[in-house]
Amino acid sequence: MLRALLKCGLAIACVGTLNAQVKSPKLNTRPSRITAENYKFSIVFPRGWFVLESGAPPVLFSFAPEQAGPQGQFPPGGASIRMIVEDEAQPAQLADVLSSRADHDITANDGVGVQRKYIRGPVVTGASRALQVSFDQPALGSGEQSLRFVIVLWRYKSKVFEAELSYFKNDPNGGQHQRTVLDVMRSFRPI
Repeated sequence: MLRALLKCGLAIACVGTLNAQVKSPKLNTRPSRITAENYKFSIVFPRGWFVLESGAPPVLFSFAPEQAGPQGQFPPGGASIRMIVEDEAQPAQLADVLSSRADHDITANDGVGVQRKYIRGPVVTGASRALQVSFDQPALGSGEQSLRFVIVLWRYKSKVFEAELSYFKNDPNGGQHQRTVLDVMRSFRPI
């Protein structure tokens, strides 16, 4: 749980610290898109979610930053979606770059109960598949909650894109959060 708190706390701290350097996180009240100019893509901006745009790939929050609990814990029903963009390894170096990247994410988060499946990727990628990986990050102490991760990875041109959803495992809004991360992935468009 400490790792989960640190990760969640880091995301919340980014919101708090970056407010002085960039625009404040903004709430979406109508259908719109987020454009990541530096990374040359746009995604849907889910209604009712907040976004932090700092020049890096966007981070989405289902809650206002001031609602975060102690040490940056998610509030009840809270979730985040981090967008990650990486250069793809050379094909000769890595047979399946999506699976390899997923393995890295699972290991980095001490993932257990791993489930993997290939799903339809963003329309713009043509016939490209996306890899959806779900796992739990166990709680480190008694009375703590586990985090649930749902990560969707896809390739476009020479990049690997990743939408990483995290929320408390027993959150009754988990199904809605999972639909949101899939909507974000499927809305991907290059600019």
